[in-house]
Amino acid sequence: MAASIQLQILRAIARKRKSDLIFPGDFKKIGTQNVIKTTLHRLYKENKIERIAQGIYIIPGYDPVLDKILPSLDEIAHAIVHRDKTRIMPSGAHAYINWDFQHRFLPNWFT
Repeated sequence: MAASIQLQILRAIARKRKSDLIFPGDFKKIGTQNVIKTTLHRLYKENKIERIAQGIYIIPGYDPVLDKILPSLDEIAHAIVHRDKTRIMPSGAHAYINWDFQHRFLPNWFT
């Protein structure tokens, strides 16, 4: 049974594009959470997928010059936001700079 679940997960991964992020939750319909995590870990050990962080995997793209192509931190953050159905709210210096820019320059462009 575990072999058939691994085949189903491999088929689902093969349908994804290179550099698409893979989460264990993508395979809820295939099996239990423990079986899916174990299968993804085995695929990682067999070098069929890359592990970016705990519970986040990817099929890396390859370029002849750059070798492995991995997603940026921004792409990972947006994938997590999409998965969790949440929003990203800037804070700290980034929020201040964004607010300052909007209030100094944008109103002048539309008047």
